[in-house]
Amino acid sequence: ELSAVHLQVAAKRQILTRLLNNLRGIYRRNGDEARELDALARLAILNPDDERVTDAVATLRRREEGGN
Repeated sequence: ELSAVHLQVAAKRQILTRLLNNLRGIYRRNGDEARELDALARLAILNPDDERVTDAVATLRRREEGGN
C-alpha cells in the first residue's frame, strides 16, 4: 500500500543518481566497463562524499590499466 512517503517529491540530484545507478547496472551486466566508468564518474560529481562510488571508480580504473 502506498503512503505519503512513497509520494514525496524527489530532488533532481536523487533522480539523476538513480538514473545513473540504473545505467551503471545495465553497463555492468553487459560487460561495458567504459560506459560503466562514465556513469560512475558522473555519480562521483553528484555525490563526491560517497565512498562506494569513489571506490568503484578506482577499481574500474585499475582494471582498465591492467592492474586488477
